[in-house]
Amino acid sequence: MLIFAMAAGFMAWGTGGNLQPEAADGSVLDVHPRQQGAKRYLSFELCGGITNQRLGLLDALLIAHATDRVAILPPMLLNGTQDARRSYQMDHADERVPFRKFFDVPATRKKLGSLVAIIEDDSGVVLDESGLPRTQFAAHEQGKPLSYYSSSFGDAPWIHMDCAYGAVDRADRAEKRELFWKLEQALVPSQHISDAAEAIKELLRARSKAAGADGGYTALHLRVEPDWVEHCKLWDATQPEAERNCMTNSLILDRVFLIERVPEKRPVFVAAELTRDELIAHPGVQRLSQIYGVTSKKGLSGLQTVYGSQNDTALRSASGAVERLRIALRGAEREIAAAI
Repeated sequence: MLIFAMAAGFMAWGTGGNLQPEAADGSVLDVHPRQQGAKRYLSFELCGGITNQRLGLLDALLIAHATDRVAILPPMLLNGTQDARRSYQMDHADERVPFRKFFDVPATRKKLGSLVAIIEDDSGVVLDESGLPRTQFAAHEQGKPLSYYSSSFGDAPWIHMDCAYGAVDRADRAEKRELFWKLEQALVPSQHISDAAEAIKELLRARSKAAGADGGYTALHLRVEPDWVEHCKLWDATQPEAERNCMTNSLILDRVFLIERVPEKRPVFVAAELTRDELIAHPGVQRLSQIYGVTSKKGLSGLQTVYGSQNDTALRSASGAVERLRIALRGAEREIAAAI
């Protein structure tokens, strides 16, 4: 599956051991305006890669808003790969880190304002020690309307949902799209992710101007990693031939870009978890790179490039962004790198 977009920059995609929201300095905040009465809580789990975790988070926040509950921000997965051959079991379900590794919790709380009250559960046990009775609730890919959750939750003090991905009905999500995007825009990435993204943008702008463009660039999400390829084999086997769209356009990227009149002087940033050799070996990227300057996170880090030139070398050696990016990517787990 292919997503590509013109961009002059990235859209950002983005504590506590007690049950009171905390300010950045550790002081307890006033009761949230949506929680003037007795507090009720909604905890939930996340699953899959960073995009699925983000979508699950947004569904959970929609439900928390609809049911007037404090959302307990859960630990997040560092590697969300799922084995398509084993009913999509999580390969690394135990590799989790506190929510703050991906998002700036105080900044996100501030941007959420009165929409949803949040606190972070960095260990998954914040409410376990509160003495509140926990009601387990199945939500994963249930696709239920928000009214269903409001009526089902009632006044239960603590609802715990399994993975919230796909929990909300698509029609409801569309109807609440203004709220959905407010919630999305309130998610502030953590500093180390934001800094690495800024380093990438700095280098892309430099490459763009060096090529005679305006400093803008094109971002291409190319989902061709082994786990996706395995998923597509199973998916396509269950679909009519006309609807087998898993890898649509992946092999004819050059034609799609030309049809869409993507400026040739702007560099193309490929967002994919591919090594240099894998990127170069991909037939679609090979054809694309005959027309466009193609690079990736690793290419921009100065450690590797899709193809070399004196211009690329000069850019790498001249910019402090290279060193910042090299540090950010050194040993970065799959979802941290994907977030960047």
